[in-house]
Amino acid sequence: MTRILLTLCLFWSIAVSAQQENPEMRSLLNELNDPAIQDVSAFRIFDNVSYVGLNWVSSYVIETERGLVLIDSLYGNWTSHIVKGLRSLGLDPADIRFVICTQGQFDHCGGARYFQLKYNASVLMTAEDVELASSEQEDNRLKFPLADYTLVSDGDVLDMGDNQIVFVKSEDTPGMLTLVYDAKDGNETHTAVTIGGTSTLKTHTEKERYLDGIERLISFEQDVSVNLPSHHGDAELFERTRQLRERSAGEPHVMVDAAAYRSNLAARRDQAIEHLNTDDDGNTLQMIASAITSVVRLF
Repeated sequence: MTRILLTLCLFWSIAVSAQQENPEMRSLLNELNDPAIQDVSAFRIFDNVSYVGLNWVSSYVIETERGLVLIDSLYGNWTSHIVKGLRSLGLDPADIRFVICTQGQFDHCGGARYFQLKYNASVLMTAEDVELASSEQEDNRLKFPLADYTLVSDGDVLDMGDNQIVFVKSEDTPGMLTLVYDAKDGNETHTAVTIGGTSTLKTHTEKERYLDGIERLISFEQDVSVNLPSHHGDAELFERTRQLRERSAGEPHVMVDAAAYRSNLAARRDQAIEHLNTDDDGNTLQMIASAITSVVRLF
């Protein structure tokens, strides 16, 4: 279901164009900005990793000895949602040292400049997705304030002292990042990933690029056992973390599941291969209409 939500996001500009003549689309777009629907109280997942995102798009904060690292910034007025969430966790937003944008699209990086101006955070993104973010400024419906970006590349490492965050290009957008970092649970440390997106690409070249990115993650040498995706449904994050409230001492952490992560990647690869073999761009408006129907069921 989250995959459908992301489809809607990627075709946002077309959807906004259609909303004048499509009351159902207009209603859905209102729901995606409705606090009554999207507001999710911040919660800890691991000792050093917490969720500060919405009901449809994720944002995480990693606590380190050198300050806070924010993964994706949300957008618009939702920046205040992150600030409120941090404070509810006992964290000071002024301690944000870095905002990492996994993609150059508005829902992932639209609020980054706010954290840069307000808290002097450095905003990290790939050159390819800085170009993507810049190109979206040509459409007033997608416009968001651009930050002063620090460019990162595939294989770069952000050294936060007690945590090393590795950047892996895994490609949905041209420079999409997957982040690899430590998630701490008591005396145990697990390798976590945040994959920047889910493919809804259309052209043959885009589909090939995305498949290559998934193959890279599958062959990645680190022993990944925790999946914290940019859209929570890709790992049943909300469903799983509800179980944390009832966790007894000594029980394993519900998000530590290497088999589920490998299965998730295999499903992504199969989907990418299927789309590549079909190589049918389809009808965009028809795809949006289908997304509307499915998302409305979700709510």
